[in-house]
Amino acid sequence: MVNEINLNIILRKHLESFDTIIRIVSIIFDPRSVIICLLCNLIVYRDIIFLKISTCLILNSFIIYCIKIYINRPRPYTTGMISNKDLFKINDNMSFPSAHVANMYILAHILIGTDSLILPLLMTIVRMYLGVHYISDCVGGYLIGKLICFLL
Repeated sequence: MVNEINLNIILRKHLESFDTIIRIVSIIFDPRSVIICLLCNLIVYRDIIFLKISTCLILNSFIIYCIKIYINRPRPYTTGMISNKDLFKINDNMSFPSAHVANMYILAHILIGTDSLILPLLMTIVRMYLGVHYISDCVGGYLIGKLICFLL
């Protein structure tokens, strides 16, 4: 866990000038924001793609929440070695797995139609920079997103 904290610290040193952008990206792709936005689009446009994405993201949120409760891994900022830079204070202290990274994989897979690593990797950098996830949390989120896309 110490090596994962060191990786968070290294990211912070190199990305400090992007602080505001990173915080905004994290808010935009918050699981609740994405699901609400997609459900609104589904109601307005009645397009099947919005139904598919919404179904995947709701299932993803449920699975990740259950895993978080079971694993109950504390977030990196709770160690005291780094601070929480997220704009909103997170109500839970459960870190594993990352719902943001899983959501990003699902969105990229359905919208772009590829098994992309780029967008989930960018979200991994964002979440680690903010001090709310370890690298292993993000890998776990990526794998869960991939599993959900495979199943649906």
